[in-house]
Amino acid sequence: MYDLILMDSMMPVMDGASATREIRAMESAYRSSKTGDELRAAGNARPMIIVGLSAEGGPGYEQESRDAGMDGTLGKPCRPETMRKTLKEVHRGEWRRGTFQSASKRASLHF
Repeated sequence: MYDLILMDSMMPVMDGASATREIRAMESAYRSSKTGDELRAAGNARPMIIVGLSAEGGPGYEQESRDAGMDGTLGKPCRPETMRKTLKEVHRGEWRRGTFQSASKRASLHF
């Protein structure tokens, strides 16, 4: 199990939104076949955190990412400080699920 998936939006075979939908579908199928105790024992009681990476940005991309099941987005190129802060939040368990923040909103928190 990974701590975080950095999902590129423009991949050659499947775009990031489609890949995220596939991951969420697999998670759902797996979770429906297990009890809460089994999920906790296996260390995957929570859904995977997925952060989209894109040079696109904007409200359309953000909405598409949210609809696909991503937890947030980061713009490319990404400032090292912004990436570092995001990864630290995830590692410490401070990433607020359901609080979708764009790269510009997150960057404003750092400067």
